[in-house]
Amino acid sequence: MKNLFTLLTLLLLTLVACSNDSAVDEKPDNGGTYVPGNLPVQNVARAIELIDNAVECYFTGTGMAMSRYYNPYTGNRSSELGSVWMYTSSIEAVNAAMKAMKTGKTKGETALYDSHFNRYKELLAQLYDNLEFYAGTFTLTSYTQTKQWTVYGVNRGNGKGAAQVEGTLNVYDDQMWLVRELLESYHITGEQRYLEKAEYLTEYVLDGWDCTLDEQGSPLGGITWGPGYITKHSCSNGPIVSPLVWLHEIYKGKPDEVTYGYVAADNSRKLRTEKKSDYYLNFAKAVYDWQKKHLLRPDGVYDDMMGGYDSPDIKYVTIDGERYRTGSKLRDRVGPAITYNSGTMLSGAADLFRVTSDATYQTDLAELTDNSFAYFAKPEAAKPGCYTFDVSGFCNWFNGVLMRGYVDAYSTHTAAASCIEAFQNNLDYAYENYQYKHMLPTNLLVGWYKAEKNKNNVEGMFTFAFAAEYAVLANYEWSKNFSKMRQGLSYMVMAFLLMLIPAGVFAQNSISVSGIVMDDTNEPVIGAAVMVKGTTIGVITDIDGRYTISTPADGILSFSYVGLKDKEEKVNGRTTINIIMQTDSKMIDEVVVIGYGTQRRGSVTGAVSAVKGQDMIKTKNENPQNMLTGRIPGLRVWQKSSEPGTFNNSFDIRGMGSPLIIIDGIPRSTEEFQRLNAMDIDDISVLKDASAAIYGVRAANGVVLVTTKKGGAGKTEFSYNGSYTFQQPSRMPELCDPYESMTLFNEMSMNNINGGSWVFSEESFEAFRNGTRRTTDWNDLIISNVAPQTQHDISISGGNEKTKFYISMGYFYQEGIFRSGDLNYNKFNLRSNISTEVAKGIKFELGVSGISDERNTPYSSAQDIIRNYWRQGVLYPAYADPEGTMLNYNGLDMEQNTVAMMTADISGYKKYKQKYFQSSATLTVDFSEYTPVLKGLTAKAMFSYDYRADNNEAFRKEYYQYAYDEQTGTYNQKVYNESSPSNMRREFYDKSQMLGQFTVNYDRTFNDVHHVGGVVGWEVQKRNGDNFYAVRDLAFSMPYLLAGVTEGQIGAMQTGNNDLYEQANEALIGRVNYSFADRYLLEAQFRYDGSSKFAKGHQWGFFPSVSAGWRVSEEPFFKSIDALKFVNQLKLRASYGVLGDDGDLNYDWAMGYTYPATSGNMSNGDYNGYSPGYIFGGKFISAASPMALPNENITWFKSKTFDVGFDFEAWNGLLGVSFDYFNRLRTGRFARRTGDLPTVVGASAPRENLDSDRQFGMELELTHRNKIGQVAYNLKGIATVTRQKYLTASEKGPWANSYDRWRNDNLTNRYQGVQFGYTSAGRYTSWNDIWSYPGYKERDILPGDYKYEDWNGDGEINGQDEHPFAVDQTPWLQFSLNAGLQWKNLDFNMLLQGSALGSMEYKEPLHEIWGKNGGGALTQFLDRWHPVDPKADPYDPSTVWTSGHYAYTGRWAKNNSAFNRVSTAYLRLKSIELGYTFPKLKQIPNASLRIYANAYNLLTFTGVKFVDPEHPDDDLGRMYPLNKTYTLGVSLSF
Repeated sequence: MKNLFTLLTLLLLTLVACSNDSAVDEKPDNGGTYVPGNLPVQNVARAIELIDNAVECYFTGTGMAMSRYYNPYTGNRSSELGSVWMYTSSIEAVNAAMKAMKTGKTKGETALYDSHFNRYKELLAQLYDNLEFYAGTFTLTSYTQTKQWTVYGVNRGNGKGAAQVEGTLNVYDDQMWLVRELLESYHITGEQRYLEKAEYLTEYVLDGWDCTLDEQGSPLGGITWGPGYITKHSCSNGPIVSPLVWLHEIYKGKPDEVTYGYVAADNSRKLRTEKKSDYYLNFAKAVYDWQKKHLLRPDGVYDDMMGGYDSPDIKYVTIDGERYRTGSKLRDRVGPAITYNSGTMLSGAADLFRVTSDATYQTDLAELTDNSFAYFAKPEAAKPGCYTFDVSGFCNWFNGVLMRGYVDAYSTHTAAASCIEAFQNNLDYAYENYQYKHMLPTNLLVGWYKAEKNKNNVEGMFTFAFAAEYAVLANYEWSKNFSKMRQGLSYMVMAFLLMLIPAGVFAQNSISVSGIVMDDTNEPVIGAAVMVKGTTIGVITDIDGRYTISTPADGILSFSYVGLKDKEEKVNGRTTINIIMQTDSKMIDEVVVIGYGTQRRGSVTGAVSAVKGQDMIKTKNENPQNMLTGRIPGLRVWQKSSEPGTFNNSFDIRGMGSPLIIIDGIPRSTEEFQRLNAMDIDDISVLKDASAAIYGVRAANGVVLVTTKKGGAGKTEFSYNGSYTFQQPSRMPELCDPYESMTLFNEMSMNNINGGSWVFSEESFEAFRNGTRRTTDWNDLIISNVAPQTQHDISISGGNEKTKFYISMGYFYQEGIFRSGDLNYNKFNLRSNISTEVAKGIKFELGVSGISDERNTPYSSAQDIIRNYWRQGVLYPAYADPEGTMLNYNGLDMEQNTVAMMTADISGYKKYKQKYFQSSATLTVDFSEYTPVLKGLTAKAMFSYDYRADNNEAFRKEYYQYAYDEQTGTYNQKVYNESSPSNMRREFYDKSQMLGQFTVNYDRTFNDVHHVGGVVGWEVQKRNGDNFYAVRDLAFSMPYLLAGVTEGQIGAMQTGNNDLYEQANEALIGRVNYSFADRYLLEAQFRYDGSSKFAKGHQWGFFPSVSAGWRVSEEPFFKSIDALKFVNQLKLRASYGVLGDDGDLNYDWAMGYTYPATSGNMSNGDYNGYSPGYIFGGKFISAASPMALPNENITWFKSKTFDVGFDFEAWNGLLGVSFDYFNRLRTGRFARRTGDLPTVVGASAPRENLDSDRQFGMELELTHRNKIGQVAYNLKGIATVTRQKYLTASEKGPWANSYDRWRNDNLTNRYQGVQFGYTSAGRYTSWNDIWSYPGYKERDILPGDYKYEDWNGDGEINGQDEHPFAVDQTPWLQFSLNAGLQWKNLDFNMLLQGSALGSMEYKEPLHEIWGKNGGGALTQFLDRWHPVDPKADPYDPSTVWTSGHYAYTGRWAKNNSAFNRVSTAYLRLKSIELGYTFPKLKQIPNASLRIYANAYNLLTFTGVKFVDPEHPDDDLGRMYPLNKTYTLGVSLSF
């Protein structure tokens, strides 16, 4: 019955809709156009009728001179010609009619289009052609320039281009009406000439914008009526708003630019270049805002102009020799209110709202529609439906502009329909009652005045205005999407469809709702989720932010999008709902990952910091660790080397040692984190205080929680990210040239108080000058200026409500800086995260990932290669022959040739291949799906299996080197001794880890104020490591063990803690959270942890923690204080906990032996000394060495951690502050009493729980987030101060006396890194200074030598003067500043990072010349004290000296002195990135394309010379350098 009733009702509606309801009176005798039942067609037909007649009546001759007046009763036209404004009304009418014809054609009404369109197109061309009679040229001095213009004057000239246009003879509004019609013509015909002319006139009009500055430095704004006027009118501003918006739309997404002048703050005139689309839209907004501010009346309509000037004369000023017009400062708003001034602002508001979705414009047009109609329209009681408007002067045309404004407003403010209907009724009433010879009277509701019948006073522009109104009304009718006939058909189809829908649905009273979703920068939100609350009905917004959804009339729509605040909107029967979503600037509700769960940031009571993956990757690096530099408070990252594949970093939290790494809930190694594909990372959280206690073992140094990306419901998305990087070595010392090297060595030889001499004679210098001797530029020969790096990643993600997936693949390649190209690294990543709802409330998740990488190096290490080329110097060539085919050994220290060392084809190679497989399977049950009683209760079971396999090979290849024999003229060949015989080493490692985990979670809120949460779980983990290696000398230089000889071959295994192990951990975990009214927060957690590393009875440890927080900002008393309304968040928090650590123990409680014993040379293949052992019966037997003495009582050492801090946020993100003070006390640290154990025991002392230390410090984080217009930016500053103090150290001693202990015990009651050495007393600057110095000095002192402080005052400098004077290179303070900015499609990010309060000592090659035969002479040593005459005796007091940084060559400063130690403080531009996201394409609405350029380690400011301050004295300064990188990349998704 329900369906039948619906069908009958809709059929009745159909009959009504299809019936002829046109209230058309009987056709008058004087003729006219009537199209019964089809109002829009009738409107167009009447417009054509009026236009055709007006053209015939008002235009004369081929020049189409337009008479201003015509009398239809007498047939006379006036001799007075119409102005250009009046002439433009004819173009307006023709445009409107053609536009209506085109619209009608799309609606199936083709007759009028076929009959008239082409004819009107020709008429339009004629009108524009003869418009040139109004054109003229003049020179104008405006606010920013003097320029010649060709524009349109008020009056018609005698010929084309001959009109008078200077001064008051042209006005800006005339040009504006033309711009509007030119753009309409362009849209209708597509002819480019119309667009070009429109843009030219627009440039002229905007040149009239008053951009001079007021006293506050803001532009005065507004456009005067014309270049010859002072006053600024509504008619010279409002009419240009809509055309500017149209121009914006024409150029949106295009690269076209415009350059224009403006007045700078110093009153100078400057030029600015801007994209046209932005330029036009910004100007539209500016003009609109100016008129609204200055001319909107209190009653809601617009006045005519701004007047009230001090002088009617235009004034000029000369600046920098150029003449400019001064601004017009106007005081008074002057009436009257005229219809067209409100009409242009209605159209402008409608157009601005359409392109920006700024609700302000929507509100404006709604208010202006209602206010203007109430003000201008008076109901005509005798003529129902008709309204009287002022028709005096030019008001008939003005009224048409108002009507057009209502039509433009209708799509947003449907109440405008009644206003539009009034104009339709007025026109129809006049047409049906007073139309005479195809013309309408001036007063539509009164008819023809007697004066009109006797005089030529019917304005031509009125007839064109009425025609234009009819055409616009036709478009309006068609814009309702269907005529009444079509409505009827639609009802019939709808009735049929409704019969197919179950009757129950009608109870919902569903309606279709459409709208646009915009963000607060007026950009459409693409991909926003629109849901009917309480249902599964939802849609996604398209490229324009549009959506259409079926919803109950009384339903609620919810709108959500990442990064924007969720919004709900009640439907209340509306069919159009436009939404503006605000940026979510508050971080209080952000979800952060914590141990075994997540929490709202506002509810977190521990010291937890996080960074999103999308923010982390703005620092471009191959290692995710380096991407975290400077982004998380307390997380300290030092990149020590950029050597491909080594991932050489220091990584700690608050200086407490290496943290525990958790990836997707599973403990994993730092190596696995380093090899993650950064594009797969969704979020990283860092637990820095007692909140890490829930992870127990290995968590004493904090926890880094890594969450990888998962799929989401919605359309499948494909992403590609590719980049190409140029690497450049940073801060590499360079070798001197041969002349400089010989000079320095000569100085060292002369540096002898008993007399010295040159070791390199003038003949040696001359030999290099004339080419007799060849040199080698090792820097250029070994090091490349640029090394390539590339990365490619693809991913696919998506799913539905039940199943979601994320699958990715990545490839990375990095080449080292050695020119051989044999130092390189490549990596492949694969990841798959899939989840599916297998049954109601049961979800299954499967995560699988794989990594395969390979690091290739020459046989010699990078450090040895750098060490050797520094040592060799430049006095001997790399090649024995000039052609560069035979490696030289003559003159090289130890005959080591660096070219051979870096080239795998010559000396051999090493390959390190690793394969990782990681997997996890999780089953989660949500019990709330079965009964409301168990709401908030879930259980999760997880099993994980990880496997790693290493396959390494080291191939040492025998090779020959050569030396030229000058006696015989031949080359002597010689095997390089250290390469023989060829040797092969193979290593195999396999490591596995299994983890089982079961947890039960509870999370529920009672009575809206009591929130209770908790987790309890059990976890077991088992880890195994095994390995094997084999070494053989080779009979043939081929990289296979089968080519080896049996003599001396080795097959064994490594016994290190990370190589051979079998370990297990088991734990019971728990946490409970409680919060009251989200104000008082309490959390307690524990872990009862067991480790197989300890003996029975000592394996288990209980590690609890407690934390509390008070959200002061949520207190009622706080909220009641108006002065504190700006505060979003003020939270005080504190935590205390005990954490355990089993350190690097490896069954220390067991007695045993290490077999086979190993030597320190094992990593090099033992070619220079086999493992310790014995020869029995002619065979080598590896020996066994005893392990340390056992200690069954050893157990966990404990870390007692305390943290107190606060979080503050105000003004919705304008200011954020987070501060922490932390203190960690570790007791029972593992140590050996080495000094107490006699050496005769023959074994190491056992490890015991003996030592203690303290780590304390502070963290400060400051943030600022803001959005100004379309510019969104953020700043984050971080500073961390941390210090370590050793409290008890047992491994040192025994001590001879108190001085011995004070001098040598650096680990008891002493801060970390205290350095003993000599402090400076200055330099000896002259012989007089030397002779007069009162202290003890050596007899060979020279000018420039170093003075050391006699610290103990005994009159001499010796070891007794060493005292604490510095700290080591680990800084106490680390800081960073991150800045991000987004403007339209551009994004920018910059990271500054640095450290302070650390120092370094220059070691071996950086402290002194370290080499022979001219080797080791680095360019830094040229900055030294030396005699002006290199042959002069340095010990002759008459010798003249030149000062420098170093003393005379050979006079090296004491290593541990202030002269050789420098602060490692630095400030580095760590990363800078600029990106551009291309506008969306309608053809591919979901596609996104971004390109970017990134620089890494670009600039470093530091006092450290020659090397990088992050790794200054590692490997004696010879470590592989850090790289500067320059990256170009692209990101594509669709």
